[in-house]
Amino acid sequence: MRTKAKTEKVLLRTGRISEIDADKALVRVSFGEDGVTTGWLQTLHHGTTGNSYFHTYKTNELVAVMLQSDGVYGFVLGSVYSGDDTPTESGTKIVSVVFENGDKVVYNGTTGAMELKASGGVTITGDVTVTGSIAASLDVTAGPT
Repeated sequence: MRTKAKTEKVLLRTGRISEIDADKALVRVSFGEDGVTTGWLQTLHHGTTGNSYFHTYKTNELVAVMLQSDGVYGFVLGSVYSGDDTPTESGTKIVSVVFENGDKVVYNGTTGAMELKASGGVTITGDVTVTGSIAASLDVTAGPT
């Protein structure tokens, strides 16, 4: 015997992050056109168990939101590019993470090239094997053994 699932109306809206609880990965979103601010909303992530990904939204970041019919509770689906915030890279096979200070990790799926910019340096814990050549614009210094 089949039972019918209860259907609830949902709203899809865009708004701006107005408040952040980074410890709980919750945000509140304000909708400028009608002055409404949501309750605390959960944010979607690529993974939360095992391999996890964490990202904190910024105040005033434009996001897409799915809300229950009351218009107050729901989920933040993700950020939305706008005229103010445009993509930092372009291409169909580019994956990138660009940080506020300009540091970045960019992978080009067409060429197989990866770019890493880390203004604070890079620390690798573990063995490193290089197959190919190494080029340096400054001196390479051996560390403690």
